[in-house]
Amino acid sequence: MSRSVIPDFGPLRRQKHAFLSELQGWIPAQTSFRCAPGSWCALEVLDHVVKAERGILADIQWNLLEPKDVPVSHRIRSDLLIWFMRTPLRVRVPGPLSAVLPGTKSDLTKLIATWDDSQTRIEEWLRDFRGDTRAKAAFHHPVSGWMTASQALTFLAAHTRHHRYQLVRIRRNPAWSRER
Repeated sequence: MSRSVIPDFGPLRRQKHAFLSELQGWIPAQTSFRCAPGSWCALEVLDHVVKAERGILADIQWNLLEPKDVPVSHRIRSDLLIWFMRTPLRVRVPGPLSAVLPGTKSDLTKLIATWDDSQTRIEEWLRDFRGDTRAKAAFHHPVSGWMTASQALTFLAAHTRHHRYQLVRIRRNPAWSRER
């Protein structure tokens, strides 16, 4: 199978590295720091990113068992969403997405191990998948609609980048540095 029909994994790997680099040197009190009551701490942001990645891969694998074409309007909306996710602007996702909400008991080492496993699974799927994903419905996003596998992986990279901005906002809070 030619590589032209298989999505590129590189951006997702680079965003993971950048995300974890942002957390480098944070002590446990800082990874658990909340800027305000009800806001996410860094561990919860990481938990959300990992859950989203794992869930999207599962959806891609399921949806491509019997692939359907992605409507052009969905592809356009998905490209716009991906562009928007590359910005630091805050995004409100409509509806309850409990499957990707962070848990309350997060451990940095375990989350990183889970993320490593998730990316290994994506790489294995990319290596082993034999279908043509170019115009096939792989993942349904609640805002943009259906995405191709390539769009979904590009979205995941943009999603991870977007949440790095959240880590920066946490770190810039004056109370964060007092957690040392």
